Amino acid sequence: MKIELTSEEWKAIMAPGAAMTEEVIRLNAERVRLEKQVDSLGRDCASRANDPRIYTKDQLTNALSVVCAYLSAGSKISAIKHVREITHLGLKEAKDLVEGNYMPTPPRY
Repeated sequence: MKIELTSEEWKAIMAPGAAMTEEVIRLNAERVRLEKQVDSLGRDCASRANDPRIYTKDQLTNALSVVCAYLSAGSKISAIKHVREITHLGLKEAKDLVEGNYMPTPPRY
């Protein structure tokens, strides 16, 4: 049995496949764009690796535990000094940070 289809019927049958092909092309272009963005971020992070304001998760956790230990011992001045040492903030900003009244903005690069 041979089936004859009109061009409109062929278009109707092929439309989902064509739409999927277009979606694959769009997603591939998006993947390429995101890969370029990730590469750019990687280069940016590598260029800031020696910045004294950039800390690893372990360094930040350790610094926070030191500040908490100072505060639990009742030594707010030592906690402020430690915050100033690790953040390079001024005295007022570090005091406000220790007292919970200040949230510094991240540095701009």
